[in-house]
Amino acid sequence: MENLKELEVKCLENMPMMLDVISLTVNKLKNILTQNYAELEQYITGLLGDKYCLTDEWERGVIYALGGEHDYKEKYLTELIPYMELCYTIPFAQNVKKNQILFDVQLGYILDEKQNVIYFQLRDYSSILFVKEIIDLINRDAISNNWKYGHDENSVWVEFTPNETLSIEKINNCSEAFKKHILEPFFFKINQ
Repeated sequence: MENLKELEVKCLENMPMMLDVISLTVNKLKNILTQNYAELEQYITGLLGDKYCLTDEWERGVIYALGGEHDYKEKYLTELIPYMELCYTIPFAQNVKKNQILFDVQLGYILDEKQNVIYFQLRDYSSILFVKEIIDLINRDAISNNWKYGHDENSVWVEFTPNETLSIEKINNCSEAFKKHILEPFFFKINQ
């Protein structure tokens, strides 16, 4: 069996300090994003109109770490996976019982082998896929160079990678860009 390398020994030696820093940092970010969550929920409530309403959701600052993505029931990990997510979800649906049109706004922080971002995302679970229709309405040039804009078949988002310019103001500005350039055109479309 191969012996531990110097870096691995140093890592284990400093693990208590690293875990403490990670815990404190994630909790501070959670406090900041909780405020964004509350503001977004209030903002969305004001735009829902008569046709839509907020639905119940339990992801209000849920932290997933080192196990499988969203594997909240797993208590014992057989291996550590380089993954962490701090997730908030604001779901809303059409005010009908049958064939509801469902959407959600998700915000948070995600870190894995491919990404390290703070993000704001609109997801569409309807068969009509309103998100596809609003992508053309989004003025991508108006979304600041500070944010990465992206979309796929059923979602659209803005995000940024934390770096030395990270601040509460930067997170709030990203949230404002998301509201202005993604949520406003979306709610204009679904409330027609």
